[in-house]
Amino acid sequence: MLRRSLHLRAALGARPRTIAAQALLTDNLPEDDPERAELMRTFRPGAQELHIGWLLSED
Repeated sequence: MLRRSLHLRAALGARPRTIAAQALLTDNLPEDDPERAELMRTFRPGAQELHIGWLLSED
């Protein structure tokens, strides 16, 4: 369901919500999952750009 939520938000162009969905999915994937690493590389810069501090506070 998390992955579907991410895809729906991305399709709508809801960028802040897409970044939040990426962060949530990242937290629920195993640490050695390559998708997790890719999501982290994607959502962190987006959260910095949009000043979404609560997504960056858990570094």
